This record gives sequence, C-alpha cells and structure tokens, in this order.
Amino acid sequence: MLDSMGLVELVASLEQQFGIVIAFDTLDLDHFRSVGSIASLVSSLVTHA
Repeated sequence: MLDSMGLVELVASLEQQFGIVIAFDTLDLDHFRSVGSIASLVSSLVTHA
C-alpha cells in the first residue's frame, strides 16, 4: 500500500531517474497500482520527452 508521502517520494524518484515530469493531472492512482502500470506511465513519458 502506498500512502500519500510514499507517492510523492516515488514520483520524485521516477522524475529524477528518468528525466521526466509527471504532471499533477497524471497522478491518477490507477497509474501506480502495479509495477507494470508504473512502467507504462514512465515509458509513455520518456517517449514524449
């Protein structure tokens, strides 16, 4: 289970690691329910960067 602080830390880490920006409107919890959904989100943002 990911709490709000954990989500903030995860987003910051992903942004730094992959050089992406995860917009506030992208913070749909469905994007963070599994490793696969997180990978899909990151992949789509890296592709558009």
